[in-house]
Amino acid sequence: MLEQLWEQSEYSTKDAEQIMARIDAMVAQVPAVIMQAHERIIAKRNVPNAEKILSVYEPEGHLIVRSKAGKEVEFGNSLFCAEAPKGACVSFGKT
Repeated sequence: MLEQLWEQSEYSTKDAEQIMARIDAMVAQVPAVIMQAHERIIAKRNVPNAEKILSVYEPEGHLIVRSKAGKEVEFGNSLFCAEAPKGACVSFGKT
């Protein structure tokens, strides 16, 4: 609908294309999300970590084992910061 009527909206072409791309990305994940929910909730089967959708908004998110009380595993992105005599080092990645 947005594709057909975006000219009547307040959105620029670029904004409308970005919104449609985000919608398409969400719609593409629906079958996998349904399968994962079915396996975990209805069938009560574990889904291998490599196949889990941890976040539909951050597909590059990964499991982080932090051993916090009450939580075995969390998900997200880790950040490493270090300071050295010649400057700072910052990196994102898996732990």
